[in-house]
Amino acid sequence: MVKDEIVNLKTLANIIGCSNGYIYTLIRLGMPYHQLDPKSRRYFVVDEVVNWLKTAGFQQVTTWRAR
Repeated sequence: MVKDEIVNLKTLANIIGCSNGYIYTLIRLGMPYHQLDPKSRRYFVVDEVVNWLKTAGFQQVTTWRAR
């Protein structure tokens, strides 16, 4: 994995080991993402997401879960 790698939702779900639907739950909880405009696709910087998961109180067992 490249530092500051930019990925789409499906690839992020594969990297962090969860479903696409759970990514939407994480977005509602405040996970960072980027969009060019409100109707465009969401993109994620992997390092930002992993850091957010750690600081938001999630821990990685097999997949990321709330404590």
